[in-house]
Amino acid sequence: MEVEEKLKRIEISFRNYIFLLDFLIRETRTELSENRAKRETWLEHHQNWKQSRKVFENVSLQSNEIASEKSAFMENLSVFET
Repeated sequence: MEVEEKLKRIEISFRNYIFLLDFLIRETRTELSENRAKRETWLEHHQNWKQSRKVFENVSLQSNEIASEKSAFMENLSVFET
């Protein structure tokens, strides 16, 4: 009886260990899936941000070019006024 009882306890402990591992694996998979979804969302937002920043920088560069051309034009006009 003693050996059978020990074997039963080992079996129960092993079964509980397996249940625990199964639970941890499922939770880890779920968390990894959630993290992957969050990462993909973040990457999409980041790409959109980078794209909009490039557009803004291009607009700023064009504005600076226009301003410098206007300044040069005004300087040329002032030469003729004197």
